[in-house]
Amino acid sequence: MPAAKSLPTPRHWISLVALVGVTLFLLGMPAAPVIVRAGAVIGLCIGLWATGWLPQWLTALVFFTLCTLAGVAPAETVFAGFGSAATWLVFAGLIIGAAIQYTGLGTTLAQGVGPWLEGSYRRALIGVILLGLAMAFFMPSGMGRILLMVPILTTLADHLAMPMGSGPEPG
Repeated sequence: MPAAKSLPTPRHWISLVALVGVTLFLLGMPAAPVIVRAGAVIGLCIGLWATGWLPQWLTALVFFTLCTLAGVAPAETVFAGFGSAATWLVFAGLIIGAAIQYTGLGTTLAQGVGPWLEGSYRRALIGVILLGLAMAFFMPSGMGRILLMVPILTTLADHLAMPMGSGPEPG
């Protein structure tokens, strides 16, 4: 049985009309001041982000594309954030954290480390601190390390039978 095709919804049509309208304005008015062109791009993207009419990643792609094509800023300036090592460390932390959650590695680590940390809150806290210190060798970025630790620690809290909202669980 063939998969059912999904038809565009009214919100998709409105997004498309807004996107085409701003693009035509930017291409039709190349002599418009930079502040006006930037305002049109920013207004469109804020509207798309706020309404959720397009996925966030697509809205970001529209923003980068329109800023570059409309001459709001040079491409080097628009994409300057991607040249930073910190951006890629955080991105790597997100990917690895999602992989830990998806593969069940967090559960495996919690089952392996959990018995050593049972017994007292102090022992669990010292174990978590040492685990974070050990993770510093794998992920030097502090934010990336947090993104790695969250799926592991939530599983560990479940393994140590610390229900959500209990005394030691928030710590």
